Amino acid sequence: MIDLEETFNESSIDDKSSSANEIGIEIENQNNNSNSCNRPNRRKRVYWSVEIIFNNYNEAVKSIEKKWIHQKTHSTKNGIKEYYKCSINSKCPARMHLQCIDENQNVTMLRNQEDHDHGFISSSKRLRKEIKDKIIQLIDIKVTAPLNIFHTLRKEGFKILPDHKQISNFLSRHRKLKNGPSTINYKQFKDWYNIRSKKSDQKISEFSQNRLIAQKNSIA
Repeated sequence: MIDLEETFNESSIDDKSSSANEIGIEIENQNNNSNSCNRPNRRKRVYWSVEIIFNNYNEAVKSIEKKWIHQKTHSTKNGIKEYYKCSINSKCPARMHLQCIDENQNVTMLRNQEDHDHGFISSSKRLRKEIKDKIIQLIDIKVTAPLNIFHTLRKEGFKILPDHKQISNFLSRHRKLKNGPSTINYKQFKDWYNIRSKKSDQKISEFSQNRLIAQKNSIA
């Protein structure tokens, strides 16, 4: 008699249960990873410390003039906070805010824990006068490569330096001022050609006269 009932041994059951457990663990890990990826990045916490207390708002604004640039204003239940960034370089990590309390005329300046860091690259498109004067001095001694000029400026202690493009543009403008424009119009070309032709004709005439004189002297 043939037994049609399926038989299972314990090892096969253990294998299936263990594989199911592994699959469950893998799915759980994938869910955790996806949740961590979808989790928004936490903002870096900023710690503020009191820098100085001004007698009034006008005194505070006058003190920070040309040093800080206003970014935003935030209202609070006690007053307002005005946030500022460095005016020299927008990438400088230094930040500051003024805290104005409604019940008091005093204005408190608070700074974050970052020091000013202006790096070596200037955020302004215009070169400072001392930079221009130094570049002209380097041109006079035949230092005209923008990269060499950049490293020379940095070596001599200039902190806010122009980039490669700014130096190249200044060199181009300086050459135009010194040597004139690199292109000429038709009238300028015609005048140049006429002057050059006259000089050439004069040289030919002088050469012919000298040749005739030499021939006469040889015959005599």
